[in-house]
Amino acid sequence: GKNTALELARRLGMHAAFGLEFIEMVNGEDSKGFHGNAIFSRWPIRRAKAVRLPEQYNWYFDRQRRIGGRLAVLAELDVAGKPVGVGTIHLENRTHGPGRQAQLEAVLAEAEAMFPGLPVVLGGDLNKHTFEGRDKDAIQAVAGSPELQRRCLEDVSAWEGCLPAAEKMGYRLLPDRARPTRRKPLPGGGCLELRLDWLLVRGLEAGESRTVSTRRADCGFAPPGSALA
Repeated sequence: GKNTALELARRLGMHAAFGLEFIEMVNGEDSKGFHGNAIFSRWPIRRAKAVRLPEQYNWYFDRQRRIGGRLAVLAELDVAGKPVGVGTIHLENRTHGPGRQAQLEAVLAEAEAMFPGLPVVLGGDLNKHTFEGRDKDAIQAVAGSPELQRRCLEDVSAWEGCLPAAEKMGYRLLPDRARPTRRKPLPGGGCLELRLDWLLVRGLEAGESRTVSTRRADCGFAPPGSALA
């Protein structure tokens, strides 16, 4: 029942723009949760819009029941008097590569119309599994094959058409190194390392790019017995 994006922005001393993706409906005992996508910026936000993506999966009939759909949030920032376009993207995990490509191409078209001639940074959870997110057989096959695991980390662009589509539009892909950004737990134990989160940069150079691990062993700030631990 809280405006989480607004509270985070106030605590961080940042500007924010929030777009509502889903209303979560699983737990009838709780007030409905708002699941969305946000931009946080140290720089003023001149204008922003939510971009609804082509539907690739209907979550209302899923065990994680929701009303809504995937979206991106685009915003024009005032960076020391210069306009810069930014976007945060959440592509569908429960679809295949062509479905995600259709969604990202919709974002790229909107960014082209909203930010003509501006430097642009787009990024977020692109869900680049390199397989259909609901396909349990594919998940098990990848988990049992070092060759297929390399596909998920090193050869993502060969299996996910949206990344080459972004490059054709003049975007550079970050991170450059094949490091995982998600570790998907497996039913029998262990995890599958995936490279799902990306930055797409055009018209500027990134002075620094790095991946910050969220593994508990790497964090060091979760007190024993806490919810985070």
